[in-house]
Amino acid sequence: MLDFSRPQWLALLAVVPLLWLIGRRSLVSLSPGRRRAALVLRAAIVLLLTMALAGARWTRLSDRLCVLFVLDASDSVRADADVDVIEGVCQSFDREIMRVRFPLPALSKNPVFIGVS
Repeated sequence: MLDFSRPQWLALLAVVPLLWLIGRRSLVSLSPGRRRAALVLRAAIVLLLTMALAGARWTRLSDRLCVLFVLDASDSVRADADVDVIEGVCQSFDREIMRVRFPLPALSKNPVFIGVS
């Protein structure tokens, strides 16, 4: 599905027919094939610039869900608090929990990342 974050920029597409009319008259000295190629290229450039300005993005709907829980394992939190949280997550989602530890010393000594898939 094509979505735009700033759809007001799509008004620039009204310039394409005007460019086509002006280009047909100004490119008279070119052969018909070259004239057509130049006009198509100009229109494509205007279209792509307009899409970029409008913030075009392709979104795809999915029924898959990935949930990520980040637990604070710093010294300010009880040592057994992560066990309570993990049990609560398991009961909430009724699924097997994948527990992965990543060393991120800037955040804490032993952070725990929990993903439910």
